[in-house]
Amino acid sequence: MSKSRPIIAGFLLLFLGVFIGTALHIYSYIPSFDKVLHFTGGLVAAWFITSILYGDLSNLSKWKKILIIASCALTIGVVWEFVEYLTNVFTHNGAVHPLIHKYLFAGSLPDTLGDLAADLLGGILFGLIQESSASR
Repeated sequence: MSKSRPIIAGFLLLFLGVFIGTALHIYSYIPSFDKVLHFTGGLVAAWFITSILYGDLSNLSKWKKILIIASCALTIGVVWEFVEYLTNVFTHNGAVHPLIHKYLFAGSLPDTLGDLAADLLGGILFGLIQESSASR
């Protein structure tokens, strides 16, 4: 299984979300855009983890594989949320480095929890799809 495809997809998603989405104000026009990106990010993170752990997961049951894949996707989402939070802390909510804060900013607690739920759902969906296609 190729490891480069999910990496390329991840960078494209980051570019689309962080730079294009912010520059074109897509977040303002489409309120759920952030959740769509997090859901898609969960799919891509799960794809990446599956490409890395492919052989190691082969002997596990279907539900253990899905649990590991979804947990790894969620962990990547948690790391992203920490990056957003730390950006707020170290830029003093944009007062020190407004350009960095423009592209990486943390929302409220409900926003963060919604983002993590979307990451998790993307990871679960990928795991389910991966397992259903593997069982054929």
